[in-house]
Amino acid sequence: MNLRFKVTAIFIVFTLLFGVQSFAAMTSAKIRFTLNTTAKITLKLFDSNNVQRKTFALWKTYKKGSYSISWNLLDAKGRRVTPGKYRFNLTAKNAVNAVVKNLTVQVIANNKVKFEAMKYSSSTDVSVWNNAKDSNNKTYSSGLLFGLTGAREIDLQKKYKQFKGTIVVPYEDLALSNSSSILVYLDDVLVLTTTPQNRVSEPYQINLNVANASKINFVISINRYGENLNPPRLGFVNTYFYK
Repeated sequence: MNLRFKVTAIFIVFTLLFGVQSFAAMTSAKIRFTLNTTAKITLKLFDSNNVQRKTFALWKTYKKGSYSISWNLLDAKGRRVTPGKYRFNLTAKNAVNAVVKNLTVQVIANNKVKFEAMKYSSSTDVSVWNNAKDSNNKTYSSGLLFGLTGAREIDLQKKYKQFKGTIVVPYEDLALSNSSSILVYLDDVLVLTTTPQNRVSEPYQINLNVANASKINFVISINRYGENLNPPRLGFVNTYFYK
């Protein structure tokens, strides 16, 4: 029987998390193929310089049917591949003939890092905010929550260009009066003081140029009017550093 098969590949996005302490997130890729008869399969991966980086199957027998082979974006030595173009070479053969297919995929670097994932040099009263919810009852997967004495310093090492995100009042602090602000320093120079945020404030959008900055500091500032009125904490959600 003449051998026929169809091959498809999913698009790959490779997340590079620079400056991350404990995260190793990345996506995987899959090669999917369908055989109309039993065949021996060889699947190899080559980089843009035509250097073989990994072998997934070497004349392994597959029966008639549909299959998928996963790639975790590691080469044969267990190293993560760098962004670029990669070629899958799939050869199938039986007693009658052989068929060769080549598929090129693009591995893309992600140029942003979550605020809560950044490595910090010093911090007080700041915590990762899981299942975050703001005063408007909107939910977020995660964020960074600043307490009333919150401060955090992050080493940027002049690697980032932009800092973008949203500052919100936590839903849990909806009953609190008064307001709080965030002070932002670049290399110990105050560059931004947010408008006071309270329980009725709309989310505050922050967009700051941090190019050539070696470090950035965030400090919560309390605006208290009256002895018995407590200000709210402030949280950062959907906030990233961009390269």
